[in-house]
Amino acid sequence: MMAFGLRVAGALALALVLAGCGGIPAGWEGTWVGERRDLVTPEKNDDIARSLRAVRIIIHADGGFEKIEAGISSAGKGRFAADLAYLRETTRLGRPIEEDANIAREALDLVLEKKPDGTLDYRDPRGMEGAVSLRRVAAEER
Repeated sequence: MMAFGLRVAGALALALVLAGCGGIPAGWEGTWVGERRDLVTPEKNDDIARSLRAVRIIIHADGGFEKIEAGISSAGKGRFAADLAYLRETTRLGRPIEEDANIAREALDLVLEKKPDGTLDYRDPRGMEGAVSLRRVAAEER
């Protein structure tokens, strides 16, 4: 009977590893930056305009992420495949999304798609039109 229990435990451990409990697929982790150029008129190039245009997403090995877009911070958890990821925000400005009914009602997954050139296309389905191209930055650029 004990041998059966050990086999079941071993099979369960193997199933958990194969189910992806070991982290996210390769190539996602890191800091990604881009710019939403149409948010502020192109001739504006002061600190405020650059901050409003900036998009920064930090993806952690455990699938968690942090995002700053238009000066607003959020964080959450992602679901990752080889070339596509869906990010679900759980906090905004350090507060749980559920605390604000308007934000919770509009909560949709953010979409990241890997491109052949090594960049990501970032889409926010809540009304921001078009994709933002994100590039990975080295540790010294963060």
